[in-house]
Amino acid sequence: MESPGILAPEWWPIMLVGPALMILMQRADALRQTQLLDRVGVRSHVLVEGLNPTRRRQRRFIAALGVTLMSAAILQPVWGDRPSSVAPKGLDILVVLDVSKSMWATDIAPSRLEWARRAIRDFSTATQGDRMGVVAFAGEARVLTPLTQDMTAIATLAEEVDSTFVSRGGTDIGGALETALSLLKSTDGEAACVVLLTDGEDIAGSASRAIERAKERAVPIHVVPIGLSGGAKIPTPRGFLTDRNGNDVISVPDAAGLTSLANATGGKVADVRRDGALRALYREVLAPDAKRAFEVRGEKERRQAYAIPLLLGLVLLAWELGRTDRDPRRVGGVG
Repeated sequence: MESPGILAPEWWPIMLVGPALMILMQRADALRQTQLLDRVGVRSHVLVEGLNPTRRRQRRFIAALGVTLMSAAILQPVWGDRPSSVAPKGLDILVVLDVSKSMWATDIAPSRLEWARRAIRDFSTATQGDRMGVVAFAGEARVLTPLTQDMTAIATLAEEVDSTFVSRGGTDIGGALETALSLLKSTDGEAACVVLLTDGEDIAGSASRAIERAKERAVPIHVVPIGLSGGAKIPTPRGFLTDRNGNDVISVPDAAGLTSLANATGGKVADVRRDGALRALYREVLAPDAKRAFEVRGEKERRQAYAIPLLLGLVLLAWELGRTDRDPRRVGGVG
């Protein structure tokens, strides 16, 4: 159980209202007494017969104390804790899909890109109450869909995306990750992650900046290196892609670099050879991480205690209004 505290300490100056009010009332009482003496003279005691200065000071103190207690309620005092009443929220998942030409390689049947598209469709059916978005990239990144709970739209759009969706060739992993992180925006109190599906290395060399941003925001980047270690040729309508010397280009996944990227951000690496790789990633890593994040931030919440000083303050003010400055014993004696 946590010790008592306050949630809005920045409002502490309001606690000065009560003492300031008492000082003002005391000065007003002294001013009225002086004015009465100036106007009536020595016979002023006849007008104040039965008034008790001690009772008046008590009333002023009670009023000031009541205002102070009511002011304390604004500081939002809390004590102890209780089970959270906040319903757990799902994950925010940004899928980053490589659609560069090398993704047409067929070492992963029927092709690396087709495998990735089917995996995203399967992935979308596994989520429960989560939001998902997709960023497609090659030499530049484009948003296929922002975060949404419409998993049918996710599956449909992912099924249609290919290398023609992005005009610039290449593999800018860093730029794609930056775009994904910008879509996640603020993740305070939310569980968020990036799932990167790619076969290439970061040709643009900008992944390091995105990794630092992900680490700062505690957003893990999970990676699925698509392709086999032996690599594969890249098919084109005219045969296979060749370099400037006419040699066939062999696309080999940068498994070591992608593993390092995942490890640096607290992410995991999924095995492309495993059936239902993304579904397994969700079941074994993403969903448990989301549950732990909710338990850490929302398992217990502080008990609000503002009502206690507020009610005490109201009781004191009501009591003060029911009292008078006259001494009942002295008033009875005069009669």
